[in-house]
Amino acid sequence: MASPSSQGSSRSMSHTVLRIVTFSALLSLVQSVFAESFDAPMAHSSWKTSGSKLECTLSHTIPGYGSATFSQSSGGHQSFILQSILGRLQPGYAKIIVSLPRWQYNNQSLLLGKIPVSLGQTPIKLSSITVYQLLESLARGRTPAFVMTPANTAGNLRSLSQDKIVLSAIGFQKPYKEYLNCISEMITHPFSNLKESVLYFESGSSILSNENEARLKELADFIRTDGKIRKISLEGYSDSKGNYQANVQLSYERMWAVKDFMVMHYGISPKMVNMKDFADKGPVATNKTAEGRAKNRRVVIKLYR
Repeated sequence: MASPSSQGSSRSMSHTVLRIVTFSALLSLVQSVFAESFDAPMAHSSWKTSGSKLECTLSHTIPGYGSATFSQSSGGHQSFILQSILGRLQPGYAKIIVSLPRWQYNNQSLLLGKIPVSLGQTPIKLSSITVYQLLESLARGRTPAFVMTPANTAGNLRSLSQDKIVLSAIGFQKPYKEYLNCISEMITHPFSNLKESVLYFESGSSILSNENEARLKELADFIRTDGKIRKISLEGYSDSKGNYQANVQLSYERMWAVKDFMVMHYGISPKMVNMKDFADKGPVATNKTAEGRAKNRRVVIKLYR
């Protein structure tokens, strides 16, 4: 018959073995959760900014996987795409988790949300508030990651393995500031807002107002930056006051004022500009009131790509 001390020793040993087995099982489970983790090594993590007055981008290379890119176009909102070198064979969903910096006392991961994953080489496209949350996390030194089933097992519902694609916060701060600066210098309005503009004139005058000059500067900046504008159409109109020949002359003078201002002040090629006179033949409002006549004294500017 075993002594009480030997029985206690056996139970203690059993508990120790059980703890070791349990820890090993948990460690094995954690290791099996991520089939592969893709992230840039600390010494080689980099972000790059590029852009113009029409579009700004902030991109990050993820070795072995592809790249991540934040971008904003003129007059648009922030967007984000995750590109994969090999692409995906199956659609699905991904979780976005954010890890806090290691130096913080509580460095548990936070779940930012769940998003759809598409087929092909651009599995993730975002244009929602999540984009700003990703940028904010990186700006605070946190590490966002996308957790999803691997491309080649996405159709296997039994698969428990998941890939982890990491956006490193190392080397982020300086390029991010450059990216924000690029956005601040972008042209405010996109082509859709600038492709047709209307300038109004005082009665009997072809003098450009300060408002007209500001609009022409904005158009000229866009034309030079865009590089795709092939033609600028000017349409001259007048109200019905005075005789027709005088209105024809006034319409031409207004169009020439617009053309000369863009050519002389902003270097727009005169060969791009076409002018067509309508005098008082194209009213958009009644000529019987002062308000209506003010709307008819105009030059319409149309940009063509």
